[in-house]
Amino acid sequence: MIDSDTARAATTSAWMKDWGQFVMLLLALGGFYGFIRSDLREGLAQVRGEVGQLRGEVAQLREGLAEVREGLAQVREDVAHLEGYVRGRLGDEPG
Repeated sequence: MIDSDTARAATTSAWMKDWGQFVMLLLALGGFYGFIRSDLREGLAQVRGEVGQLRGEVAQLREGLAEVREGLAQVREDVAHLEGYVRGRLGDEPG
């Protein structure tokens, strides 16, 4: 027959073993979380750098588009002048 001291010692030992495994699991999860977090931090820094680079490229494209629009406005103005000149030379001026 098992006396109460032996049962208590066995129960305490099992409880401490389970608790120790739980603590080890928490430590492992904490380490994994730290690894994932640092990896995500590096990835986020890389993405931020790429976003900054893309913003610069978008700004350059906007400047280029503004120049194209200015050029197109000038071409339209020139075409209107040429159209008026041609109509005047042909005597086809609306009046």
